[in-house]
Amino acid sequence: MKCARREAGAHRPAASTPPRSPSSRRTPPRDRSRADPPGGRTRLFHLLPVFALLVGALGLFTAAPAQAQSTTEVWSATLTVDEDAGYYGCDNDHGTQADCSTALDDDDFDYGGKSYTVGVVFWNSNDDQFSIGFGAFGAATKTALGSLTMNVDGTALAVSDSAVGVSDIFWTFDPDPDWVDGGTVTLSLTAPVSKPAKPTGLTATVGDQRAELSWTDPSDSSITKYQYQKKAGSAAWDTSWTDIPSSAPGEMNATSYTVTGLTNGTAYRFRIRAVN
Repeated sequence: MKCARREAGAHRPAASTPPRSPSSRRTPPRDRSRADPPGGRTRLFHLLPVFALLVGALGLFTAAPAQAQSTTEVWSATLTVDEDAGYYGCDNDHGTQADCSTALDDDDFDYGGKSYTVGVVFWNSNDDQFSIGFGAFGAATKTALGSLTMNVDGTALAVSDSAVGVSDIFWTFDPDPDWVDGGTVTLSLTAPVSKPAKPTGLTATVGDQRAELSWTDPSDSSITKYQYQKKAGSAAWDTSWTDIPSSAPGEMNATSYTVTGLTNGTAYRFRIRAVN
């Protein structure tokens, strides 16, 4: 889930190491020659003053946006390992090792308008390398999937950091514990999610024990909703973000929302963020 926030503020009035070249696997060798190879911390922007008075003087503050990093899963599968001469995995082109169509519980995916089928994936215990191939030249695979991350039992391997073989890409990789024949390994490819556009122009209009937040729609069709946080007086920000219902573009709360249940005479700060 990717997020972008808008924040404005006010005060109350009057106060990798490259992999080694692979060794031959067996005689005759396989055709696998190698070529040379934040929602984290909030970032404050300019402060926009917002003043409001109601019964007991409720002061409102708005706060600044931050953006969070996120990923989406392109492909995931569980590999049932088949060992052959120190190669642990599957290979569609090697008759003494399990075919990937059966060793993987999912062996294909679509990305960037193209379909991919996993034809080989293994850990080479002789050279401590992890390889994966999709029936295409390794260089072409690295170019097409260069923004993705290969995750092997929780270890993240950037495709952009891989070396290229004739029909695969590979990394230096030494699993702990070692893979074993018949064991299982979790694999996935993830892609970064583009950030939604930031909402802008956050303002607040107060009423009795309530505040109406308003902001400018950034015209980003990827936005699925908005969320807000608040803080009362000198207290900390809420520990979580609150979904604004019906706030996707075109819906009733796409550019404004009324927060209720506030305490008159208390200064509040608010911040919002877009989510896609």
